[in-house]
Amino acid sequence: MCALAAGIADAHTLHIGNKSFALSQTKYTTPSLNFMINGEHWYANLSECKIPIDSDIAPQAKIKHNHKTYYISDNIMQEYTKDYVIKNGKLLWANCDLYLEATGSQWINTGVNYRETDNGIVELDVLFKNLIWVGANAYFQLHSQNGCLAVSSSGSPNICVSPKQRNQIIHKWYRPISSIYIDNNLISQGSYSGWGGSEPYLIFKMGAFNSNPSSGKIFRIILIKNNVLVRHMVPVPAGLQIGDYTVPQNGMWDIVNQQFYGNSGTGSFIYGRDE
Repeated sequence: MCALAAGIADAHTLHIGNKSFALSQTKYTTPSLNFMINGEHWYANLSECKIPIDSDIAPQAKIKHNHKTYYISDNIMQEYTKDYVIKNGKLLWANCDLYLEATGSQWINTGVNYRETDNGIVELDVLFKNLIWVGANAYFQLHSQNGCLAVSSSGSPNICVSPKQRNQIIHKWYRPISSIYIDNNLISQGSYSGWGGSEPYLIFKMGAFNSNPSSGKIFRIILIKNNVLVRHMVPVPAGLQIGDYTVPQNGMWDIVNQQFYGNSGTGSFIYGRDE
């Protein structure tokens, strides 16, 4: 990271690569990125939640502090102390601690199908309480074994992590290699071939597989298909107003195509925020 503070009138700007961030003499976040310029303190905002830069939903500027990742923004942080940022009728950001909880009968179809010939990445911020099968059959599948979350990259479980803690899971499929990362650590890599089908990616259930839905909380899901971001889905509550659209039930909102995805199962999702 290369940073430069430059004076413009009474303001200062932080430059990181091709991004620029206006600094403030007001400290909006704790922690903040702090600078001493001509004997004065100047601050850049930091958040554990990803923050859009220049209306871009894929933020680039981040730093590590005390083993945590923080994202940098020059937006006035009062906006980001809310649960959502909605501008010009579009939902651009959601607090990363908002969740949608399934109790064992709710699930969502993301509308994204994966084939063996596709490349893809699935990023999950999730806490499973009871996991049967979820995802897309074969290529992006998770299930449970002996009370643990088992990650499958070659048709059978090959790693086990706690299903009762919040995990950041990144599953990469670049045929025929499947790689699993949990909390940024590579935990499994193997090959998978021969299925050939096209399967939908489901949340709390698995496409093309007749099983009961699992239970747990989802905080965010990002789907990339053939190097294109196709979904960035975040929890939304019934009644939230996004432009001229009123969310009809607790569900997920896709920031990419600005569309709501509701429950395809029975009962209702629980909406909440971890503190």
